[in-house]
Amino acid sequence: MAANEIGQRLKARELNELIRYTMWSVFRVADHRELAGGSGAEAKIRDAIAIEVNDLLGQAEGKGIVTRGCYDVQGMRADADYMFWWIAPSSDDLQEIYSRFRATRLGEEALLQRDDAELAALAAADLAAATGVRGAPLDTRVSRWGGSLPQYTVGHLDRVAGIRAALAAQPGLAACGASYAGIGIPACIASAAAAADQVIAYLGTLAAVGPGPAAGRRGGQ
Repeated sequence: MAANEIGQRLKARELNELIRYTMWSVFRVADHRELAGGSGAEAKIRDAIAIEVNDLLGQAEGKGIVTRGCYDVQGMRADADYMFWWIAPSSDDLQEIYSRFRATRLGEEALLQRDDAELAALAAADLAAATGVRGAPLDTRVSRWGGSLPQYTVGHLDRVAGIRAALAAQPGLAACGASYAGIGIPACIASAAAAADQVIAYLGTLAAVGPGPAAGRRGGQ
């Protein structure tokens, strides 16, 4: 038997044993003007959405999630505009790409039509799922940026500097996220990593010092 025939049979056997999961997800755009790119402002929005989605799909590819295609299905479905076809090593990977895509500008159009109370509840539920934090927030404020990207108002850097100065007096407390040093995903990840490092360093100092005198007295009673 030729060596190339053996190699082909081995590849076929490996292919048959390979398990992959697939998902076809359809989405509907609430405002088609954002994707039309007619005016200069609309073209900028469309380009920003394209960059965000391409970045997400690139990150997914690095984890083995393959985007086989994005298809215009307006002529086949009255309730949808486009469809994504994903293939991944596990069903959890498919759920992750679906959830992360819905968090992009292109995937969140329908979500933005919900009222403020529901959006605040959804954000609180996401926070609880990600961190384990329970209980209702003390206060919420929903800011809508329909048709545009969020922008910081004048004086933002000074306000953030004041917040950082106040937090310096509470070494175990840190602030991070799009409200402070950048609205993009990379900026949010960087600020979250810095905040986590700050809190971990503080907890490390507590562990090194050990329980304080008050804690020691309570333990002896």
